[in-house]
Amino acid sequence: MLKLDLEKGSLLCFQGRFFSSNVYLMVVDNRAVAIDCGMPWTANRVLDYLNKNRLKLEYVFLTHSHFDHVMGLNRFKRETKPEVVAHTRSKRGTVKVKDGDVIKVIGNELSFLVLYTGVHKADHVWYYERNDQVLFIGDHLPTSIDLKILKEKHGAKPKIILPGHGEPAFL
Repeated sequence: MLKLDLEKGSLLCFQGRFFSSNVYLMVVDNRAVAIDCGMPWTANRVLDYLNKNRLKLEYVFLTHSHFDHVMGLNRFKRETKPEVVAHTRSKRGTVKVKDGDVIKVIGNELSFLVLYTGVHKADHVWYYERNDQVLFIGDHLPTSIDLKILKEKHGAKPKIILPGHGEPAFL
């Protein structure tokens, strides 16, 4: 498990195995936000970590609805009852978002800009956490043109890019 200290808490990566996506946790004090859910076995690792460290999972942000990113959602919902953030085209989600929306969570400590890609899956989005300058990309990798547009249009300059599979990229 990768763990990074951020300006606003910490970031943990539970790397997916056996067809599962990565699951990321952003933790501030004793509160947490997950990005994607992975398969049930990855979700179980995340839930064990949450329980062991007495953390409350308040939100789950879904990058898209492919099975390897959402199969653990029912376990998260059953165990922690989080709000689920998903694009308006998704069948999942208690909070529906679209391109340009900003979702502030954990007492405004974390601020996520929603960036609709529509690539890879019709409900695919990126989430850019503005305070810590991290970009969660799911399964759609940004090109240098995408990063230029992010900077020009949104003032977004990611320091870390966090993919749905594989290792984070540090810029």
